[in-house]
Amino acid sequence: MQERRLAAIMFTDIVGYTALMGSDEERAFQLLKENRLVQKPIIEKHGGKWLKEMGDGILASFTTVSDAVYCAKEIQEACLSEEDLKLRIGIHLGEVVFEDEDVFGDGVNIASRLEAIAPAGGIYISESVHKNVLNKKGIETEFVKEHHLKNVKESVRVYRIKVDEEIENLQPQKIKKFRSIIPYLIGIGVVIVALVALIFWYNPEEQSLVTESSEIEKSIAVIPFWNDSPHPDNAYFCSGMEEEIRIQLLKIADLQIESRQSVERYRQNPEKELTTIGTELGVAFIVEGSVRKIGDDVRVTVQLINAKTGNHIWGETYDGDYTEKLLVFQANTAIQIAKSLNAVITPKETQKLEKATSSDIKAYDFYVKGYYETLNYWKTLDNKYLVTALDHYDRALAIDPEFLLAITGKGLAFVAYYEYDSAMFYADKAIALDPEFNRGYGLKGECYNFMGKSNLAIEYFLKAISLPPKDGSWLWYNVALGRSYSVQKNNIIKALPYLKKGLEMGDEDLQAVYTIIAHTFLNIGDYKKGEEYILKVNELDFSCAQLNAYAYSLKVQSNYKKALHVLDSICSEQVCENSCSRDKFYIYLELQEFELAEQEFNEYRQYVEERGRTYLFDSAYFAYMYKGLGMEQEALTTLNSYRNSLESQLVKNKNWVSYVNLSFVYAMQEEKEQALHYLSQAAELGFIDDYLEIHPIFENLWSDPKFKAIVKKSQDEKAAIRAQIREMEESGELDL
Repeated sequence: MQERRLAAIMFTDIVGYTALMGSDEERAFQLLKENRLVQKPIIEKHGGKWLKEMGDGILASFTTVSDAVYCAKEIQEACLSEEDLKLRIGIHLGEVVFEDEDVFGDGVNIASRLEAIAPAGGIYISESVHKNVLNKKGIETEFVKEHHLKNVKESVRVYRIKVDEEIENLQPQKIKKFRSIIPYLIGIGVVIVALVALIFWYNPEEQSLVTESSEIEKSIAVIPFWNDSPHPDNAYFCSGMEEEIRIQLLKIADLQIESRQSVERYRQNPEKELTTIGTELGVAFIVEGSVRKIGDDVRVTVQLINAKTGNHIWGETYDGDYTEKLLVFQANTAIQIAKSLNAVITPKETQKLEKATSSDIKAYDFYVKGYYETLNYWKTLDNKYLVTALDHYDRALAIDPEFLLAITGKGLAFVAYYEYDSAMFYADKAIALDPEFNRGYGLKGECYNFMGKSNLAIEYFLKAISLPPKDGSWLWYNVALGRSYSVQKNNIIKALPYLKKGLEMGDEDLQAVYTIIAHTFLNIGDYKKGEEYILKVNELDFSCAQLNAYAYSLKVQSNYKKALHVLDSICSEQVCENSCSRDKFYIYLELQEFELAEQEFNEYRQYVEERGRTYLFDSAYFAYMYKGLGMEQEALTTLNSYRNSLESQLVKNKNWVSYVNLSFVYAMQEEKEQALHYLSQAAELGFIDDYLEIHPIFENLWSDPKFKAIVKKSQDEKAAIRAQIREMEESGELDL
């Protein structure tokens, strides 16, 4: 029978029990017994009802809130005398449903979530509990912060119970005895510390060991800051604050800073223990913080935490107006953290730290908004975020025309729009303003990369990774360098170490990295390895790249039917930049089903025109479609215009893309010698797809001995590279 009523629900849990089970199962079971012996009588003493055990957790209910809190305090104090027994406790007052000695409802869920985020030895309570125990004798509460608890719709204001206060008639005698000898223990501790210090003082060798150890312990992760602002629109400010502090820390070469991509996964899991995060990231220290912005009133708290112990090392708070002083605080934070770790700061680094990101707080604010919207764009590929980002960058630059981050931010936005001339303008502007800032060179590398000018892209990416800041952009430039190398057959082996670096970037960009690696293996004809990485993309649950890469893999193996089936199944679930229609257009062309190809092209064209985007097709394919539809004049006009454009590009830069596309153009115009000439030139720079032997555009060349020789040579080169990679993997030199 169900009964619905108001109750105080208490959850308790043993800290470190899972790890203990893995290392000492017998001790773990013994600890469970001790836990029952400690808690059961205390719960009964305070009128509580022991409902059930869930592994190492205990669920109990109370008719009054004060009984639950007094009980929790006594339990925590009783644990002081029990070896290994450390508990977390959460308490919430709410309406719950009792049924057959069990209890259900949101009240239970909130109590369990409070327990999960409480520290070892701590008691976390909700606001409903806090209001009920105000002015209760022996109970003192303290506000922690407002939390968004898992599976709880609205945020919960979290408080903690101060458990170090003595409560009359609640303390067991053994705890009083323990406290009575504390002064003696402190005295003994002081003597021990003094002796150790003397030993180290007279033993220079030991001192050296300590110094060397401290030199190693300078790896830091800046985890996502907690947004304590009441208005969700201020999330951009929180994101910008953590990123700016990370960038300032990156200016100090003696510190090792984790990339933004590596820590991004913790944004969705803010309650995770810092010691666990430290272990997962392999860092010695963690920088955490909270940000609160209401109008022009700002409060920013930053703390440095020892990732191994969870102990507080250093902390600072900015509490004031939203002015340029905040920018100074960001730089000073980096300096203070470095000093706390005895890191070396060179005069040149000091000069860079003292140079503010911008001279104007309003410009900085617009830049941070643009940066935040850019992140939203790359997560969703929704153009509305890109439009907003560009507007914010423009506003920032109107105030501060030499604001480097806004300049390169705007340039990257133009890259996303495929407006490479505009992007190049901002890359050159950034380089002219600061030749030591890597993002200008990285932006220029991206422009050349998307323009098919791999040699120039490599040149600028190499320059970018030689300069600071070595942040998430620096890591991406490594990957982009690998991508540029991978399209050049003579440099494919050079690409692999850079692509391996990409695997260290973290969850946010792994989809793109996996896709690049997949295409690298597909380019050399290793379809099995390529599809292995495509499946890794699929496992991450979302990426336009999974669609393109998998369809491409099937297509180059001439498995058109399966490729269409995959595209249809994915398109029915999600349209991503309408790449389904784009890829189906290519396949239908190669199957010479021109009417179906035209339908897909029209769908894609409507999609991109509505969003002001650029077509991602080469004009040779338009012409092939027109020719197949009997539109000979349109085909001829398109081919002539495209040929002139490609040949003018080759005057400026000998690139693989232009050579391949020119061979397509001349093959369609049945000028065999010219088609073979440009295909041969392309084969000197990069790899020729095996499936060209069955590509209908080259149908009039299939039987030509020169054509066969070009394809055969490319196949042999791919086989040789595959063999070299296998040797590197077997020797342990490469692990991809």
